[in-house]
Amino acid sequence: MGSGALNIGLKALLTSQSALDTVGHNLANANTPGYSRQNLAVSTSSTVMIRGLLQGNGVQADVVKRTVDDLLEKRLLQQTSVMGRLDARALGLAGAEALFGTGENAIEAKLRGLFASFGTLAGAPDDLTLRAGAVQSAVGLSTRFNQLSTGLLGLGQDSVARLKTHVSQVNQLTTQIVSLNKQISALEVGSTSANDLRDTRDQALRELAELVDTRVSENERGAVRVLVGGQPVVTATEAQKLIVTTASDGSLGPIRLDKSNADLNVTGGAIGGLI
Repeated sequence: MGSGALNIGLKALLTSQSALDTVGHNLANANTPGYSRQNLAVSTSSTVMIRGLLQGNGVQADVVKRTVDDLLEKRLLQQTSVMGRLDARALGLAGAEALFGTGENAIEAKLRGLFASFGTLAGAPDDLTLRAGAVQSAVGLSTRFNQLSTGLLGLGQDSVARLKTHVSQVNQLTTQIVSLNKQISALEVGSTSANDLRDTRDQALRELAELVDTRVSENERGAVRVLVGGQPVVTATEAQKLIVTTASDGSLGPIRLDKSNADLNVTGGAIGGLI
């Protein structure tokens, strides 16, 4: 058997081994969050001239690629922001609904009771018992209003505290994305693809989309640029941190970017829902 045939057989074995390694990598990461299945792309090796004849030179492994639909990923990011916003709003409104209550403790019931006691008192204004009942109804209503005021104030303070926690998470994610941008740009030379790093970055982008509205674009070197509220919070090499401002009374002020000091109009994600 000639050396050419041996070389073809060796290349076929090595290519098959690479394919098996890729399958094993897929199986090992079946439960890894954000992992995308990978495939080995193969092609026919360049032909060679032997004794005046162009002869085949076997198979070669070209690159390991992720099975990812970029358009679908962008749509998922948008919908993730929408769901994050709705979930945060629903949670806040559920807390407010619980404060207003139902049944005899509801404001509506207290108001009906007050007007009913006044109506009864109007028929016998000299009746001390009816007078005491009207006063008691008024006291009950005012007490309930005070309870609602305190409860709603506490709900607002809790929302601001949750907002600050989410902003801290956003800042951690944007810093991580910038670090991954640099690693991916450094590794991806020619046809090389940093698959696992891209999976990690996509997972970070999905987590970011749960918190804020995101718009993502990728440059020719594989680094992504992320816009939040129309402002760049992530570029290829740096990230801007979000800052929560509050008024003297503890109420929420505008969210700003640390480097540009620009106000950030967040409309999506959990932060948009809380605002």
